[in-house]
Amino acid sequence: MVNLRGKWALVTGAARGIGRLAAVFLAEKGCNIIAQSRDRRHCDSLADEIGKLGVKCVAVEAELSDTESVKKMLSDIDATGFQVDVVLNNAGMQVAYRKDYLETQQQAETCSSGVRAKSALRGRHKDDAESCAVAS
Repeated sequence: MVNLRGKWALVTGAARGIGRLAAVFLAEKGCNIIAQSRDRRHCDSLADEIGKLGVKCVAVEAELSDTESVKKMLSDIDATGFQVDVVLNNAGMQVAYRKDYLETQQQAETCSSGVRAKSALRGRHKDDAESCAVAS
């Protein structure tokens, strides 16, 4: 594995599930963590856990399906002065209700693409993911 000691990783969807496990795993390897969730308070216990491993953890918040929210999060990250070396784009999405499987599948794919594009490209995308929610 690549030496991550002292590096900074942005982990989206870090409050729970695979994102949380990935953030702890990276921290165990000496990597500092920027933990994203829709509400930074959701990452409080994660930050405490990671802090006990001897590395830093900074929580940021953003609704990844909202371009302005992502821009603010990226601005907040830039303001820390930390260089992001690793991005683990883990944030999950949830389609609330399936009325028509075929239609919902397309909606899910469109939403997923929009979330990935917004978080990876700082909002330089076609805005077609308004109807999805990002779980974190």
